[in-house]
Amino acid sequence: MGSDLGPPHLATLLKSLIEGLQGRTWDGKEILLTSLRTVCISCSSAIIERVDTNQPDVSEIISCLFTQCKKHDIQYKTSAVETTAHVINHLKVDVFIEFYEILLYNLRLDTNPKTDEHSDTVDLEEQREMKLLLLELQVKVYAAIGLVWPSHDLVQRQFYHDVCVLLSNGLPDNNWKLQVAILTSLTTIYEKTQFCQDDAGMLLLNDVTIPNLCQCLGNQKFFIVRKEGLNCLKNLISSLLKFDQLHQLNSEVLVQLRQSLGLLSDDGLKDICSLVTKWINSGK
Repeated sequence: MGSDLGPPHLATLLKSLIEGLQGRTWDGKEILLTSLRTVCISCSSAIIERVDTNQPDVSEIISCLFTQCKKHDIQYKTSAVETTAHVINHLKVDVFIEFYEILLYNLRLDTNPKTDEHSDTVDLEEQREMKLLLLELQVKVYAAIGLVWPSHDLVQRQFYHDVCVLLSNGLPDNNWKLQVAILTSLTTIYEKTQFCQDDAGMLLLNDVTIPNLCQCLGNQKFFIVRKEGLNCLKNLISSLLKFDQLHQLNSEVLVQLRQSLGLLSDDGLKDICSLVTKWINSGK
């Protein structure tokens, strides 16, 4: 779809998609979410400028998508969360407070299918399928957090610690797809957040975040986990240097960092690894 779609066609298309998303969930309805996402990405400037007053505004689009994220069907909900995150990101709207509440709810969904009161067993295949569906939902939720991380300083300060605790605690011994989604979001947050760590933040880095990042660097099975872990560490150390806080990392953590970086042997990671090691050793 071209980015030059404008009045009155853009308004007509957006209205049709929003109306189509109303009501019950049906098989294949995800195609409407995909179409709305494509339109919002391709025509983001026209949607934000909203020259045509008959065109649905950004708040109407976001409200519609929030509703879709609350549907019961897990597969549809997953598509809705992913679509909403990308639309928010491309339309550059700060609705983190509202969306984060929805994301947390979806992370807390029960992963175990209920046993029928008239049966002593749970269908193992059904249980396996439900866990896979919920895993994919959690992957999209964790990835969404970074995509919609707010640009407003006050909102960043309000949620920074809780979000970093959530993401840091989700790293160890988890599915590799979840780890990659978490690392990607943490990388974005460290890049976009423009204030120094408070005492609680430094305690979290020393006790939880950096040890868990080192565990990711030592993941022998998945290169992508090592790569994203290193990218995350690069942005974190860069931020600490920017605010002259590298010296607040304790000596045990610094030793662990140097050891983990020293064991990375991937050709594609050597340059970044060398840079981060240099930063840590120089403190400059």
